[in-house]
Amino acid sequence: MVQDLKNLGYFEFKRGGKLPSFESFPSSIQKAIVLGVFDGDGIQGTSRICTSNVQFLHQLKEYYNIKYEVRTKVDINADYINNNPIKPTRNLYGLAFGASLFNDLLDNYIDSMGRKRILLNEYREKYVHLKEAVGSKEYLQNMINSFPQSWLARHFDCNVKTLHKLCLEWGIELQGNGFWTLEKLEEARENFNKLNK
Repeated sequence: MVQDLKNLGYFEFKRGGKLPSFESFPSSIQKAIVLGVFDGDGIQGTSRICTSNVQFLHQLKEYYNIKYEVRTKVDINADYINNNPIKPTRNLYGLAFGASLFNDLLDNYIDSMGRKRILLNEYREKYVHLKEAVGSKEYLQNMINSFPQSWLARHFDCNVKTLHKLCLEWGIELQGNGFWTLEKLEEARENFNKLNK
């Protein structure tokens, strides 16, 4: 059994590399493997997994065409880590699968860890990820002042209703009717194209 795992690339995987045999497995086995990793390193109530194996996260992101970014969750060189008496030895990275993929993983294999088997609401998760992507009230206000809401919704991969809800929650001043003249739209379009390059 140990030799089988070695042949399948699990030794390299545990050392922080990709899982080379992953794409050769049937889809149901692939999903069971990912769910098993989530059972160990996933955050309960979310579709997010946190691990030091950044290569595997990028492998999953590419294979499943996950739209969310791989983000650094813990940087061992950051000040808040240096001042902490308990110091991790490796950086920690996170990736959200998204509600649709995560729910599919749960449907595929029913015997995963019980307390982490929480089906996710796709609308709620989009709202949470919008907050994370925007980051701050100041940034959102600047974006609202610079671009039409419909453009921003496309940029942040949400609908206008979701964006508007966040604006209301954060007390963002919205542009009134007639604000976006043709001249302003032309200027905004040029800047928006730069933003999305």
